[in-house]
Amino acid sequence: MDWKIRRGYMSGGRPLDGPSLTGLEMAGVIDALGEGVNGFAVGDRVAGGADGTSAEFVVTGADQVVAPGPRQSRVDNS
Repeated sequence: MDWKIRRGYMSGGRPLDGPSLTGLEMAGVIDALGEGVNGFAVGDRVAGGADGTSAEFVVTGADQVVAPGPRQSRVDNS
């Protein structure tokens, strides 16, 4: 979705008034877990959604993440 917003392909949807927030989706590998998080382990591949995911590392709630994530991503291939 983010790449569509950045390229202007979402103009047929809701109009964007002013600056638009991208970084709503993520995929990667869990680097660390917070206290009391169950069902995930460090090293798990995950995907999900959260605000501000246009960063190298993302902190989000376990309820925003699904596993398994994609087996391979563009990041892996670059």
